[in-house]
Amino acid sequence: MYPIFNIFGKEFPAWGSMVALGIIALVGVLFYQFNKYHINNKKIDKLILFIACIGVMFYISAAFFDALWHNIDVWQKTGEFKWEWWGITFSGGMIGAIITYFVGYFIFFRDEKHNFLFYADFIIPGVVLTHAFGRVGCFLGGCCYGGHTDSWLGINYPTSYGMDTVYPTQLFETTFLVILFVVLFFFVKRNQLSIYLLTYGPFRYVLEFLRGDSRGGSIFGIFTPSQFLSVVMVIAGLFLLFMGPRITHYFKKKFHPELLELDNVKEA
Repeated sequence: MYPIFNIFGKEFPAWGSMVALGIIALVGVLFYQFNKYHINNKKIDKLILFIACIGVMFYISAAFFDALWHNIDVWQKTGEFKWEWWGITFSGGMIGAIITYFVGYFIFFRDEKHNFLFYADFIIPGVVLTHAFGRVGCFLGGCCYGGHTDSWLGINYPTSYGMDTVYPTQLFETTFLVILFVVLFFFVKRNQLSIYLLTYGPFRYVLEFLRGDSRGGSIFGIFTPSQFLSVVMVIAGLFLLFMGPRITHYFKKKFHPELLELDNVKEA
């Protein structure tokens, strides 16, 4: 664990530094996409503002849900509920970001309703890559570690209860996210958001069984909060996969019937 980077005599927090690198990677992926799909400058400005708004709501949602789960945990253990802020949780932030995207899209791009899935697919590979950088930051910073293990996969790692041999769940997730980014960015042509939700959701659900840090209080029976949100992701992914094309067709038919004619010509 290296919570602090010392570069030329200056100290930088490892987690924040990795997140910053992830955001730079996200911007790089986005500008590659802008060039690939020949997005004009006016629309680029609008997309950047839109994505920045999503990022703000991601952070607010991530902080809110993390505080909610941990405050519920304290309430269940002590019988007293007192709101305190903790850290952030990615799954909570992602739920807020997706809701913000689909609500905000029809405000920012009301004249392009039929492209609501196109821009979601456009953005999500960069988000996956940013998340991978963030998980490296978690590993360096000392959070999101796994539970005790005697297997060869274990590493000696500082936890809230002292040094222990644990699963490096942060690195497991980083590996998964890098592979997912490569698949989405280089091999998948459409439905990137749906595929992301349908793969990351189950992966995160299973990974929760290996986590050893505080998971927060659960009001969802056998599910941890992150497992519950993982189930929500899968449901959302299935909905977008099967209903997304129908919704796109509806918007084209209602607002841009000429696009349907072009689609028919291409299919012919």
